[in-house]
Amino acid sequence: MVVSKAWTLRQHFQGFPKASDFHLREETLPLPKNGQVLLEAVFLSVDPYMRPYSQTMMKEGDVMIGSQVAKVIQSYNPSFPVGCHVVSDCGWRSHWVCDGAELTPVLPDWPQDIPLSLALGAIGMPGLTALYGLEEVCEIKKGETLLVNAAAGAVGSVVGQIAKIKGCRVVGCAGTDSKVSYLKELGFDQVFNYKTATSLEESLREAAPHGYDCYFENVRSLHHSHTHTLCVCGHACVWTCVCVDMRVCGFACVCGHACVCVCIKAQSLSLRPGWWEVLQCSDASDERVWQNSCVWKHLHVQRHHTTDRYTVHTTDRSTVHTTDRSTVHTTDRSTVHTTDRSTVHTTDRSTVHTTDRSTVHTTDRSTVHTTDRSTVHTTDRSTVHTTDRYTVHTTERYTVHTTDRYTVHTTDRSTVHTTDRSTVHTTDRSTVHTTDRSTVHTTDRSTVHTTDRSTVHTTDRSTVHTTDRSTVHTTDRYTVHTTERYTVHTTDRSTVHTTHRSSVHTTDRSTVHTTDRSSVHTTDRSTVHTTDRSTVHTTDRSTVHTTDRSTVHTTDRSTVHTTDRYTVHTTERYTVHTTDRSTVHATDMYTVIYLYFWAVCTHLCDLTVSVELDPYICTC
Repeated sequence: MVVSKAWTLRQHFQGFPKASDFHLREETLPLPKNGQVLLEAVFLSVDPYMRPYSQTMMKEGDVMIGSQVAKVIQSYNPSFPVGCHVVSDCGWRSHWVCDGAELTPVLPDWPQDIPLSLALGAIGMPGLTALYGLEEVCEIKKGETLLVNAAAGAVGSVVGQIAKIKGCRVVGCAGTDSKVSYLKELGFDQVFNYKTATSLEESLREAAPHGYDCYFENVRSLHHSHTHTLCVCGHACVWTCVCVDMRVCGFACVCGHACVCVCIKAQSLSLRPGWWEVLQCSDASDERVWQNSCVWKHLHVQRHHTTDRYTVHTTDRSTVHTTDRSTVHTTDRSTVHTTDRSTVHTTDRSTVHTTDRSTVHTTDRSTVHTTDRSTVHTTDRSTVHTTDRYTVHTTERYTVHTTDRYTVHTTDRSTVHTTDRSTVHTTDRSTVHTTDRSTVHTTDRSTVHTTDRSTVHTTDRSTVHTTDRSTVHTTDRYTVHTTERYTVHTTDRSTVHTTHRSSVHTTDRSTVHTTDRSSVHTTDRSTVHTTDRSTVHTTDRSTVHTTDRSTVHTTDRSTVHTTDRYTVHTTERYTVHTTDRSTVHATDMYTVIYLYFWAVCTHLCDLTVSVELDPYICTC
């Protein structure tokens, strides 16, 4: 356990705080765990903001708010090693345990001759307020004149020094002579004590006869009613001094928070009772407080003021600031800034910027930019760009480009291009081109072309062409043409033509015609005709006709007719008729008949011996 000392608010104080308004107590802290650090305070801050904050945001018994420079004495967080220094907003405590999420490390190369307390001052929140107010709000430039109120404070003193470094003339305002001397030591060009000054108006005029370019306000002081200057919690400034002039379009910066570009002039200005109490109950950091006139209801400005440079007409409802270049009309609901080139109409809901070339309408949800050629409608989800020729609708998921001729719908995965004649759908894998007559589907491997009459499927290896009547399948090796009546299979060596009745197989050497009844095999040398009953083999020299009962072999010289019972061999000279019992050899001169008797030979010695008897010879 760690024992820490903490200063708490005993009672809400008025005026200068006393020691009795605070109470010192001890509190026990748990030991740091993984990811946490134990801090020991080195310097505590005491800032003006603690008074209003303690009155509105703290209750009695709470630990006083504030920043501190602390040293890490125990660490389980690698981002904050033991011995390093950090800036923490843990209040008026001697020790504190935290996870480091809201710690700001002091630079490790912090010069040893510079006190660490400056991390709470000129190099801390007051210094950053001064720097931001001058650089980002006032945007002050070299040679301009700056007026700083409460110039001896933490913020004001840094404001003056930065402005001097930038080459500006700096006038400071303080409440004691010692503060005046201090500001002169810092290098302020002119300083006066507003409490002892005979005339603030004369003091301001004497310090800057030509007026001020920027007014940096740090406090709300009662002397503002004498200088006719109103500054409300760092968010609004109204300069109404008739004699001491803020330059046209001058700036007022209130503790680094805001500026009013056009300073309001009036002959009278007063505060209605309760304006500060109302302000304390509102969120001064919210611009809507001012737009909703929460504070402006307590302002009473009337009449108008005219110079050779501008005219300001002010009522309790509106302000009209007019120069030879512009007019600014402001109410509690809107602001209209008009020049000869543009008009800017601003409300709490939207801004409309109009020129002779374009109009920009901006809300918290969308922006519409309109010209005579195009309109761009932008939201946090999409952008619609419209011209008389096209419309482009863009979201984080897709883009739709539309013209009177086509529409292109694009996503990170696909593109769809549509016209009144076709649609092209493209992805990283395929393209589909569709018309009212055809569809072409293309991938890196194939193409499919489809019409109402046919389909063509093409790959790097084959093409398939399909209609309602036929299919043609083509490869580098073959082609297959199929209809309801036939199929033709073609290669570089052969063609096969097939119907439901026949098949014709053709090569460069032969043709085979096959039906359910016959087959005809034709070459350049022969033809073989085969049926279930016979085979006819024909060459240029012979014909062989074969059936299950006989064979007829015919040449140009002879014919041989063979059956299971006989053989007839016929030439132009003779005819030989042979059976198992006889042979008849006939010529044009004679006929020889040979008869064979087998029984006698078989009876002699059980041997098959052919014995030829003397023939009977008959000569015709």
